[in-house]
Amino acid sequence: MLQAMFEWVKPMVSGQRRSRVTLYAMAPESSYAGIMKEAMTAFPDVGIGSYPMSEGEYRVRVVFRGDRFERTDACAAVFAKRLSEIGYEVSAGRRNAAKMRNPGGIAPSSSVSPCCSLLPG
Repeated sequence: MLQAMFEWVKPMVSGQRRSRVTLYAMAPESSYAGIMKEAMTAFPDVGIGSYPMSEGEYRVRVVFRGDRFERTDACAAVFAKRLSEIGYEVSAGRRNAAKMRNPGGIAPSSSVSPCCSLLPG
């Protein structure tokens, strides 16, 4: 019975593992809309989403998703670098990917795990 169930589920879970990198910003989405557009143009194979959150203090979660970790990681690193150029300190934690490493040379953070944290500089 279990084998039959597995055969039924297998097509739903087969395929390539997707990578995800998450950043948090304590800034209005409008402050980095241009940076997001640049990243989407430079990395068309990486999906980028921005999600406002109001759990206690206002912040925005920016999520990068792609089939290739190297591309997802590079897109997030470029995005984080550009955010630092407009006055936001960026720190990184773990990323959800087939290959784990510290992307873009961003210093690990204990404040937000397992993601990245963007704090006003």
